[in-house]
Amino acid sequence: MKPSRRESTGFSLVEVVIAIGIVSFAILGIVGLLPAGLKTVKNANENAGAANVLNAVAESIRAASTTDAQTFTWSFAGVSHPYQIA
Repeated sequence: MKPSRRESTGFSLVEVVIAIGIVSFAILGIVGLLPAGLKTVKNANENAGAANVLNAVAESIRAASTTDAQTFTWSFAGVSHPYQIA
């Protein structure tokens, strides 16, 4: 009687190499998208900051008080700025 051959239940080396290749390909794709995503986030933050500054300036101009008929003052960041309308 022949001794029974035990069936292999693990993965072969070829299967492991193919799986590692697929995973590394996916990771490289994701890493390739990171610079574009970081650039988009940076631009969004800069645009939001610019919008906040412009809103503050607009609010300051709206709240300007008149000192005489043609001269106005507005304050921004705690500093008063006079201007004249000609």
